[in-house]
Amino acid sequence: TVMTKEALVATYRDLAATGADLVQVTSSGTTAQDILTLMAATAEAVQQVKVPVIAKATGVLERYSSACSQLTGSAVVFGQVGRSTGNYGQLPVNQLQQALQILSTTEGV
Repeated sequence: TVMTKEALVATYRDLAATGADLVQVTSSGTTAQDILTLMAATAEAVQQVKVPVIAKATGVLERYSSACSQLTGSAVVFGQVGRSTGNYGQLPVNQLQQALQILSTTEGV
C-alpha cells in the first residue's frame, strides 16, 4: 500500500529529526496518483525540513518522478546508465538530462 501525502511528509520530517544529512523516501507506486502523491509530499517536505530531500519512485512510472524532480525539489534524480537491466522505469541519462533541460524554469540548468 502506498502511503498518503501526510504520512510521506511525516516520514521525511521523522528522518530529518534523526540528524541525517539528507533524507530519502522511496515509493513503489503503481498508479499516476501514487506518483503524484510522492511528488506533492516531496514538494511540501522541502519546505518543512532543513536538509536535502530525495524522492525515489520505483516501477514503470519512476521516470515521471525523475523528470519532475526540479519542480518537487528532490535533490537527486535517478537515471539509467548503460544497458537496461530490466528496470524500465528509469530514463537513460541522456534523455533525462534533455527532459530536465526542457522542463527547467532556470536558464543554464
